Amino acid sequence: MLAIEVLEKYLQVSMTSEFILHGKKLACKLTQGLRKGFCENLWEPCIVSTIEKIINEVGGWCTSTNKFKIDTRSIFIHGNKSIVKLECSGEKCELGDIIFILSIVYKGKKYFEKLTISQMKNMKGKKGKT
Repeated sequence: MLAIEVLEKYLQVSMTSEFILHGKKLACKLTQGLRKGFCENLWEPCIVSTIEKIINEVGGWCTSTNKFKIDTRSIFIHGNKSIVKLECSGEKCELGDIIFILSIVYKGKKYFEKLTISQMKNMKGKKGKT
């Protein structure tokens, strides 16, 4: 199957009520996790770990009628794993805290995968608790 056909099928599936409900469920759980972490003034790695757990607990969404599986995973990379040296400043900086991975699989074959590296910062500017 050509990638264009997979995209067309994906667009159809992404407009179903089941798919939309899955996205809303994930967004609601993430919002609750972030709110709780920031209200409790938790340290950044604790919040990142919470987000990772929420995403991996919600897991994937699949529909057998359309033969689609959308699998969402996250990986905790806070700390030494994501330190990079930027040429513009010459200093070591953290690349990110968490990687979100979205894979689109159709009929058992992966067609697309998206990785997003994100930083989690406590906007209160406090180090917080461990």
